[in-house]
Amino acid sequence: MVSCLIEMAAGENDGGAVRHELLRKRNKVGGTALHSAIRSGNFQLIEMLIWEDPELACIPYDGTSPLYLAISSSELCLHCVLQLFQSCGFSPSGPDGQNVLHIAVFRDVVCGKVLQDVLEWLAAPTRQKLVEQADKDGNSPLHFAASKDIWGKSLSTLFLEIVGWHIVYPFCILRRMSMEGPTKLLIEASNSSLFKPDNEGSYPIHVAAASGRIKAVVVMLESFPSCATLRDGRGRTLLHVAAEKDMWVIVGYASQSGCPEVRSVLNMQDNNGNTVLHLAVEGGNQWVFSYLFRNRGVGLDLSNKDGLTAIDLARRKIPAEGRFYHTLVKKFIYLLYIYIDVYICVYICIYICVYMYIY
Repeated sequence: MVSCLIEMAAGENDGGAVRHELLRKRNKVGGTALHSAIRSGNFQLIEMLIWEDPELACIPYDGTSPLYLAISSSELCLHCVLQLFQSCGFSPSGPDGQNVLHIAVFRDVVCGKVLQDVLEWLAAPTRQKLVEQADKDGNSPLHFAASKDIWGKSLSTLFLEIVGWHIVYPFCILRRMSMEGPTKLLIEASNSSLFKPDNEGSYPIHVAAASGRIKAVVVMLESFPSCATLRDGRGRTLLHVAAEKDMWVIVGYASQSGCPEVRSVLNMQDNNGNTVLHLAVEGGNQWVFSYLFRNRGVGLDLSNKDGLTAIDLARRKIPAEGRFYHTLVKKFIYLLYIYIDVYICVYICIYICVYMYIY
């Protein structure tokens, strides 16, 4: 049907004006026939439309482009799409000021294979420009990656989960795990995006800390340790953000880090004069407080703008008389549950080992 309409329009003796007008006609949301073909997943129709009018790949130039839509679709072969768009000019734009790299991050947050293919496909000048481009909220593709980058399911991650939740989190093996993923790819493409904040003053490392993405944090600190000292619009470091969000894994990793830049932020104060320890006490985050309190480099006598130290805040948060006993009972029950959980896990492991030995 589409080919018949194009042939009918091409039959007009007007130099192809009617055909171009038909092909480039846009609907209420700004999409052309090419957008509809991409949404339907019909690659033959996509190929025919681009062959008839290569300029369709550039419409619209400042909205959701066909390439952006094609990369977001899981029904289309990415290599075929990239090869097709390589033969013509294309618009890399997306909605709200995004570009094709923003959506490529979301297609594969584990190993970043989609993002890697798109980065390799783009020419060097265009690649660097798109990596550094921010959307309407000031978020670059690296901000997106920092909020989504995770480790895939493997024996290593399973070990981290079991040991981390039941015994102690093995921070020492984090650096030995694979760091391949969208965060590393984007930093390698253009490391300057590490030092560009969004509209609220948050850098990618703050986004990673707020989201609890320990992998992204490790990649950034290993690549550029100086980004640990970056402050957001409220004067907070990544540890302030992690403490407020109760991301104890990130605080624990930083507190045990031997990196001078990371150690230097343990006692940094935000715009209100609060250190990370202040925020941990104020929020009642016991795991965060535990990791900080065990670090002798964390100062206990630093005062915020209200003249309060972390110890003063702790005194103010002591429950009223009659409630303290119930709080202790709840903590005892919680610890009892943990003990039973660990006991069951150990029993199951012993049972499996004995079973495998006998049979």
